[in-house]
Amino acid sequence: MININSDFPMVFIGGCPRSGTTLVKRLLDAHPDIYCGPEFGNLVTICDLYTTMKKGIESERISSYANKDLLRDNTRNFILGFFRSSFVESGVSVFAEKTPSNVRCFCTLHELFPEAKFIQVIRNPLDVVASYLRVGKRMGNSWGNINFFSALEAVKHWKQQVLFPQRFKEVFNSQAFQESYCEVKYEDIVSSPEAMAKSICDFIDIKFNSKMIDLDKPLKGYSKSFCGIFYTQEEYIRGFSKAQVNGWQESLTQEDIRLVLRETGFYLHKFGYMSKDEVKSWLDND
Repeated sequence: MININSDFPMVFIGGCPRSGTTLVKRLLDAHPDIYCGPEFGNLVTICDLYTTMKKGIESERISSYANKDLLRDNTRNFILGFFRSSFVESGVSVFAEKTPSNVRCFCTLHELFPEAKFIQVIRNPLDVVASYLRVGKRMGNSWGNINFFSALEAVKHWKQQVLFPQRFKEVFNSQAFQESYCEVKYEDIVSSPEAMAKSICDFIDIKFNSKMIDLDKPLKGYSKSFCGIFYTQEEYIRGFSKAQVNGWQESLTQEDIRLVLRETGFYLHKFGYMSKDEVKSWLDND
């Protein structure tokens, strides 16, 4: 077996779509010593296969072909085989990969890469739902993902994504994982970009560079896969704008607002978006 050297720091970024993961990607990629390129998008599939095969070893169904150590090494090397060339060619010291769905395999990735760092981006679910519905209007009838057409499905998806790592309590609550995991709020990034950039740099153990917050310069790497639907090019190159914070107040109906609050009232309070009294006041008028 060819062993691929994995002696480079890795950062995995995830969160609910429309939460600001792309802004964090841009912030990191602007650092001259960090590579954070286009979405790889396949880590969940790879990690699901890894988990399935590990169960096969435990049940002895495929134990003639591999043990857990071999499976882990092969899976690590398989993933690193895709990332290593970009890391080497970029001449950076840190490799970061941003795909929103990464949050669904953070705990498995921690098992494969215990030395890696994990960043989950959190955004007010009311604004996430409003953003989902705007994307749905762009999609028209050509796309079938109901999350972008229904406030209820959108907020359920927000909750599923945000809470997904906590399903694996033994790993998520472990000291090792918690020391390698952090949550950053979209609202904090757009209101205090330099402070948040410095905080993220401290977390991943790299020196802050002012280029991280210079997002007005020409942008490299606009992905054609956005199709002008998930992002317009104007949105993608936009800098740190507070315009989308609390935009839900102008775009969501009263019915949609209460629906979101019924699903996420506890988390709105937990993440500091609304007080318990504010949530109660909205719902009392239901």
